[in-house]
Amino acid sequence: MRILKYGFLVCITLCLSCCCISNIGDFIEEVTTTIPNTHAGKCMKESLETIKSGDISQISAYVSEHFTNECIEEQGEDQIVKIYHNFSKLYGGIEFVRVRESSPNSFTGEFKSLEYGSEILFGLLVRSFYPHLITEITVIFPAIPIQNKPDTNLTKK
Repeated sequence: MRILKYGFLVCITLCLSCCCISNIGDFIEEVTTTIPNTHAGKCMKESLETIKSGDISQISAYVSEHFTNECIEEQGEDQIVKIYHNFSKLYGGIEFVRVRESSPNSFTGEFKSLEYGSEILFGLLVRSFYPHLITEITVIFPAIPIQNKPDTNLTKK
């Protein structure tokens, strides 16, 4: 009788474990590694192509054509161009890693600096009506790593 009771408990425990394991997928967030084909996603893809060029005149033309006047006035056209250009100049370009947040009119993704391997958050908000111009840009840069320098002895000899 004792063996039957313990066997029954083991069977119940295994059944509950299997149920929990089969439902665990519901709790794991799906990692998306492609930029969606939404209005914001398309603007992000275009932004990445422009950044990849590293050409300041191409970046300037892109900002003039794809950002709202309100965004340019608020952020300053030179500042937006500088941010896009710094992706190439300071970080050696960026590579898309995964989607952080996405909806038809907003996109935030995690990107990796090709030079340092550090993570950068980059997001765009676009108008919901045509033309789908960029109304807001969000960029969170990490600190740029200090290059290795030879040790300096601070004690007097």
